[in-house]
Amino acid sequence: MPIQQDFQASYWSENNVTLALNPPAPVSGLAITFSCTRRAGGDDVVLLKSCASGFNGVSGITVTNGQQGVMDIRINPAADISGTAVGNYVWQARIVTSGLAVTLGDGYLSVNP
Repeated sequence: MPIQQDFQASYWSENNVTLALNPPAPVSGLAITFSCTRRAGGDDVVLLKSCASGFNGVSGITVTNGQQGVMDIRINPAADISGTAVGNYVWQARIVTSGLAVTLGDGYLSVNP
């Protein structure tokens, strides 16, 4: 069952979000994506982070406990949200394997000045 979590990000500070699957499930070695869109079901991605086997932390997602399904998503204010309008966005974290997509979690990201 996907987790649901809402969080805030600011233009002026580092924003790290920790996602922990409940119940815990292993995510080591899987391709994970984190995306934000303007509305639910939208294809207008305003923020995209990813993690693939062997590239932990390179593209914004760091798996901190792969056996328990705990990961950190780093949102850099200068690179990721500086041009984004203040407001609410829908986020979704997914695992994509061989064309099969599994939602790990979703919720709202509130961008504040």
